[in-house]
Amino acid sequence: MGKNVAVCREERELPYYKYFARGLAPIPQEKLAIVDSEPLGIGAGILFAEKDRFLAEEGKYCRIGYGENADGTTFAANQTFVPGGTMEMMDWWIPWCSVGSDLRFKIWDPEDHYFTRNHNVARLTDASIPMNERLWGTTTTVLEDTSGNGHMLAADLHFMSPEQFGYDTSLVGSGKCQSLICGGSSPCVLTHKYYECDGGLMVDTYFWIGYAYNGKGEIYKASFDKFPVSAIQMAKLLYAHSIREMTNMAAVMPEVYAEQRDNM
Repeated sequence: MGKNVAVCREERELPYYKYFARGLAPIPQEKLAIVDSEPLGIGAGILFAEKDRFLAEEGKYCRIGYGENADGTTFAANQTFVPGGTMEMMDWWIPWCSVGSDLRFKIWDPEDHYFTRNHNVARLTDASIPMNERLWGTTTTVLEDTSGNGHMLAADLHFMSPEQFGYDTSLVGSGKCQSLICGGSSPCVLTHKYYECDGGLMVDTYFWIGYAYNGKGEIYKASFDKFPVSAIQMAKLLYAHSIREMTNMAAVMPEVYAEQRDNM
């Protein structure tokens, strides 16, 4: 693995610095091998117009990998098992990482995460709002390396409710989608859905590349004219980043939650 991002003296003195010092957890070789493989062809992914299939796990589609869609968009998908994980942990994780010290975001992925800041800290720390709803309608600015190879991404990520994202909300809260987090920027929108299973928590992540959210309630088809990489290259980068950050999240989240859950 590579080198951890820089931290300051104040960050080194925080009680959860020990999780950062561990470095990035080992990534399964079968997932790494996909990074260097050819992208999957048309038909392997889920079109954005058919996104409810992702929540319902309807039909056959790629769960780990990246590829092209028939409408010119691309996708990236990942599936992560969190041993000992629970719904409450995952509902809490991103809000907790989005406020307070940048070290919180850095321990999620010590080699690739640099900075994050949610613009509505009051909402994320409001105990009267259910934890799985606190991100709704908020925006987080992030700076991260999308691949571990210097492909830096600075973006505003807009979080949405399932209804605003366009999902059939009757699919949320049971089966293989007990809860979810969805949002978007440009040029992609994404969803983490998760459910408890034997021994822990399963987290399914899906990126639709070639779409964007304007921050005003609209998801629209995006152009790649202003981006330095193609849609399929972006899919590969997002897949590579996802397997890094989600593998490390699975390794540290249960311990961090046990120690910090009352410290938003």
